[in-house]
Amino acid sequence: MLKSITPTTVTYDGIDFAIFPFPAMTAAMISGDLAQFVGPIIAGVIPIIGGGDSVEEIGENSVDRMLSMSNAELLPSLNAALSTLNGENVQKILTELLIKYGNINCEYSDEVTGVRKQEKLTRSLLDELFIGRLDSMLMLALDVVKLNFADFFTGILSQYGSRQAASKNRISNSTENSEETVSIL
Repeated sequence: MLKSITPTTVTYDGIDFAIFPFPAMTAAMISGDLAQFVGPIIAGVIPIIGGGDSVEEIGENSVDRMLSMSNAELLPSLNAALSTLNGENVQKILTELLIKYGNINCEYSDEVTGVRKQEKLTRSLLDELFIGRLDSMLMLALDVVKLNFADFFTGILSQYGSRQAASKNRISNSTENSEETVSIL
C-alpha cells in the first residue's frame, strides 16, 4: 500500500537513481504541463507502435507497446517534441519532473575522491552530473514519466486506438459502398 516508499531504480552513466512516485495531487498538478509536452512525443511514437484490427486490439497493442518501449526508442520522438517547445517550457517541465519535488535520490562516485555518495538530486547536482549528458537527463525524465503517468499514456493511447479503428471502419464501409455503386453501373 505504501507506493511512495518504493523507488524505481535506474542507472545512467554509472550513476544510480532511485525514483520515488509523486504524491497523487502533485502528479495531477504536473499532468497539465506534461500533456502539452508529451503530445508531440505521442504523435511521433504512434507510427512506430502500430495497431491491430479491432478497437480493443489497437488500444491494447498501443498501450503495451508504448509502455514497453525503451528510452532509446523514445528519444528521437522526445527530441522532436523538444524542438516544438521553447527552452523555458522544457526547463520548467524537467525541473518539475527531476528536482522540484525531491522525488529522486542518486548514488555516484565523487570524481575527486572516488568515494560513493548518496544525495537527493538538486539543481546544482543535476547540472554537475549531466554536464554534456543531455540525453541521459532526458532518459531519466522519461523514467519519471513512465513511473508516474503510465495511466496517462494508457488513456491517451486507448483513445487513439478507438479513433483509429473507427476511421478504419469508416474507410472500409466507404470502400464497400463505392464498390457496390461501381458494380451497379
